[in-house]
Amino acid sequence: MDSIEAVGLKIWGDLVLNREITLRWLQGFEFSESEPTALLQRRGGPCGVIAAVQGMLLKHLIYPQEGELNQHWRTPEDTLVPLVHALASMLGASRADDSSVIKLVVLNANDEDVAKYHDVMVGKKVDGDSLDAPVLFFQNNADVLEIEDVETTEGILLSMLMSFQGPFGVMLFLYSAVITRGLLQIESDQGFDPDTFVSYPFGHANQSLVNLLLTGEAVLNVWDGDRDAGGLVIKGIQKRGRIGYLTLLESLQYCHVGEFLKNPNYPIWIIGSESHFTTLFSLDSRLVFQESPIDAGRRIFEEYSCGSGFVEEKHLAKLLSRLEKDASNDSVDALKKKICLDGIVLASDFLNEVFPNQTGADVPTNFVIYHCNGIARPGEEVQYCRGIAKTANPTDIGQPDIMRCLWTKWQPLDVQWDNNLTPTIT
Repeated sequence: MDSIEAVGLKIWGDLVLNREITLRWLQGFEFSESEPTALLQRRGGPCGVIAAVQGMLLKHLIYPQEGELNQHWRTPEDTLVPLVHALASMLGASRADDSSVIKLVVLNANDEDVAKYHDVMVGKKVDGDSLDAPVLFFQNNADVLEIEDVETTEGILLSMLMSFQGPFGVMLFLYSAVITRGLLQIESDQGFDPDTFVSYPFGHANQSLVNLLLTGEAVLNVWDGDRDAGGLVIKGIQKRGRIGYLTLLESLQYCHVGEFLKNPNYPIWIIGSESHFTTLFSLDSRLVFQESPIDAGRRIFEEYSCGSGFVEEKHLAKLLSRLEKDASNDSVDALKKKICLDGIVLASDFLNEVFPNQTGADVPTNFVIYHCNGIARPGEEVQYCRGIAKTANPTDIGQPDIMRCLWTKWQPLDVQWDNNLTPTIT
């Protein structure tokens, strides 16, 4: 089993003893007083973990069973059991395979010592220099439990939930997810460019960590499937997850998010910006859909085109084979004559020829969305922002960041937010 110190090095790298940054990660899973199901974030830093847990928490609150919608998700009788379900299910998904054990990190420290870090967390005046660096204290007092299954993990989590709501709660969950995945498996997930999970110099979760929490795999990228870069395989997202991901960076053309993350099993998405992660969700299940044949064709074509909108004709046979179409030499040659120009195949021509008279899944033209930012505006408390979205063609001049992010999935689109309070995603 990987040592706690080795896991800490993978998470923090050179930031292990950085007091300024690691103190920001003193955070438990705490609920907002004004929004009983919304998680509170005290400082910048652990947003990637909190937003991911918030998304999975909402899944268990809104959709407790397959095909079931809980109308009382916002004011449930109990929030702790859904929180436990969320944490345990995310740890279960982090295992290399279903036969692997879940490794739950627990803190065996003196209550008085932990209370000093709690005072730091809530902003009380404490002589911080007299305390060990938070990560050092945590690692010196951490133990690991090996648990066979998710159900047993839920029971143990429920019995020690106070620890996960205390100053080291986020760290407990973070270390548990990483040690459950295993450092060798994480190295395989990340591939040729392994990186620490907390980025220097600002101390935020990087994409690999967010992907680990969303999908169970710590890949570095957000596109669908793997890509071949001159014989080097670069890993992406392998399948639809329970919750998805959208990012402002796509609107800036820094990356392309694939359909596996844009179209998850439930209408819940983590929203990424340059420096923060928040959560978007809806009660409208029409926003996610089973993939139609032409949708699959578009997704698989994109794997080979790397988002460029075209592929070289040499990929046609593999494309047809992936789509379970006739990939014989005669069929490929006939298709080349119809749609190839100077050895290039455009996505629109390919889809029209292979899937004639077919359309993708219908997307509603009006729907309600909610946004949750764990860090409240100055003078306010953490609350959900509700918006009514509709098909429209608003100008892109002066639009807030959240709209630019939403347009990477729904376009054209306009949103009227309640009380004209546009959510912030930074």
